[in-house]
Amino acid sequence: MNGKECTTSFLFSRPVQRAAIAALCLWALACAAARAESVRAWPTAVIVDDQVRIGDVCDLEGFDAETYERVRDIVITDAPQPGGSVQITLDHVRAAMAREGVNLATVVVKGASRCAVTRPEGRAVPAAAPADPQAAAAASARTLRQAVQDFFQQELAETDGRVNVQFGRTAEPVLDLSEPEFEFVVSRRSARSLGLVSLEVAVRREGKTVQVVPMPVTVSLTRPVVVARRAINAQAPIRAEDLHVVEMTFTQVGQAGLTEPQRAVGQRAKRFIAAGETLHLRMLEPVPLVHRGQIVDVHTLAGGVRLVTAAKAMQSGAFGDLIELRSHDGAKRTLTAVVTGPRRVEVKPGAAQTEDDKTMLAGANP
Repeated sequence: MNGKECTTSFLFSRPVQRAAIAALCLWALACAAARAESVRAWPTAVIVDDQVRIGDVCDLEGFDAETYERVRDIVITDAPQPGGSVQITLDHVRAAMAREGVNLATVVVKGASRCAVTRPEGRAVPAAAPADPQAAAAASARTLRQAVQDFFQQELAETDGRVNVQFGRTAEPVLDLSEPEFEFVVSRRSARSLGLVSLEVAVRREGKTVQVVPMPVTVSLTRPVVVARRAINAQAPIRAEDLHVVEMTFTQVGQAGLTEPQRAVGQRAKRFIAAGETLHLRMLEPVPLVHRGQIVDVHTLAGGVRLVTAAKAMQSGAFGDLIELRSHDGAKRTLTAVVTGPRRVEVKPGAAQTEDDKTMLAGANP
C-alpha cells in the first residue's frame, strides 16, 4: 500500500499481554493445586492391627475411589507390640508409597513430620461371667462399633425400626477399640441417614484426640410394613383381606410405608396398587369410615380390660378424625372419640370430662 509495509496491530500492549499470561499461569497452578492428591499425616494414631498402614496414620484427599482404597491399604511397617509405640515419619510414608508404585510427583505428602503410633494392650474376656465388678464393667465396655450403631439408632428412634450398620473393610482395625480407655465422638459428613453415609469419628484418649477416622458406612432400616396381598384397582375400597404385614429392609426413609393396616382399611386407592407393593398414605384417598347417624362400636381400655359399647355417630369421619357421638343408653351422654376403623371409634385411658360434660380423647385436639 503506497510502498509502505503493512503491520498487524494488537489490541493490548505487550506489558498488558505479559500480565494476562502470568495471571493465567497462576490460575492454572491454583486449579492444579486444588485438584492435587494429598496425604496428610496425623501427629498421633492408635492401631489394633498387626501392621501400620497409610490409612491408619494419614488423611487422604483428592483421590478417586479406587486409588483411595489402594493407597489407604499400603503397609508402612509392622505394628509395635501391644502396649508399645513406634514413630512414623513423612519419609516412611513416601517410601511405602513409592514401593507400591504411587507416582509421588502427583501426590502432596504433608502434615506432622512424625506420627506417634501406639497399640493398646489386648484385653482377654473370660468365657464365664466375671465375679469382679471392675472386670464385669470391662467386659461390657462399649466398642467403637457399638458407638456408631448407637448413633444411628438414636437418630432414627422415631422410625420404630431396627437399624443395621455395615462397616467397610478399612474401618475394621479400629472398630474394637473400647471405652473407657477411649472416647468416641461420631459426626456425619453427609446429610443422608440411610444408605451410604459418610462419618467422621474422633478417637479421644485422656481428653486428647489421637486419631480422626473417616468412616463410610451403609445404613439400613428393618421394620414391619403394610404390603398389598393382592392387586388393588384404582378407586377400589381397601379391605383387611387385601393387606398383610411383612418385615422389610430399606435404605431410604421414604421407602418405608404404613405400619398399621387399620390406617388403610376402608380407604380408597388413588391408583392401581400392585401385589407386593408397600402402601403409603399418598396412595390412599381418605373416605369416611364412620357416617353420621351410624351406630358404631366404642372401644375403651379400662384397667387392662377392653370395653366395647355402642353409640350413635353425630358426625362423619375418616381414619384418625375426632367425631362426636351420643351414647346409646337412656343418659344420652355426648362423647368425643377418634375413628380407628370402619364403624369403629376409640376412647383411650385418661379421657377427661370437659365443662360441657363431653368425654374427650386424652391428648387429642378437637
